[in-house]
Amino acid sequence: MPKAARSSRSRRQDLPRPYLPNAKIDEDQFWLSTELGSGTYGVVYKARVIPPKDSDLMTKEGGYEELERRKNEFQLVAMKEIKFTNGSTAIPSSALREMGLLKELKHPNIISLLRVVYQNFKLFLVFELATEDLHSYIHRTKTNGTRISEATAKVS
Repeated sequence: MPKAARSSRSRRQDLPRPYLPNAKIDEDQFWLSTELGSGTYGVVYKARVIPPKDSDLMTKEGGYEELERRKNEFQLVAMKEIKFTNGSTAIPSSALREMGLLKELKHPNIISLLRVVYQNFKLFLVFELATEDLHSYIHRTKTNGTRISEATAKVS
């Protein structure tokens, strides 16, 4: 069973010249490419991790074209930008709960939280990228007339 992404129903939308040059953690940078979906608590983007040795491509002339040419070399991730309520700079309690739970949960059927990025009053949760979300998986298995096996659904 593919891992379940934690986002609302997907709607794909391409972003122009997609990159987030100032979002750094451990010197990696993240190149945002596509909005995967949005919900009450945030927006989820598909992104690529740009390692330190290639980070100059994010800002130099012609770097965007080089990134595009070499894009398959970079790890794909999902980045969830957490919405702050009413212009507040305090991290929402729902995001704190999500981060706490996902740091503890380790299971093949639960998406992994890889990193947390907080910069310029923006909070991003960096996840492994799933092929589909839980809602789509359940709908697909229901439509195909199959059921999710107990072994797949059970967390021991």
